[in-house]
Amino acid sequence: MMRSIKKMIKNESGLAALEYGLIASAIAVVILVAVMGLGNAVKGKFEGITKELNKNPTSQT
Repeated sequence: MMRSIKKMIKNESGLAALEYGLIASAIAVVILVAVMGLGNAVKGKFEGITKELNKNPTSQT
């Protein structure tokens, strides 16, 4: 029993997959933060354009 527990503790084959998963998660978080920041910037631009367009409405013919 102790031998199998020691063998399981020394087994490091799953660590590489775990490390790759952590790296992928970190990259996903960085991308998410960048996209959210970019989205807010674009939203601000569109809101500014909409505000300017509503300030000077054109007459319809």
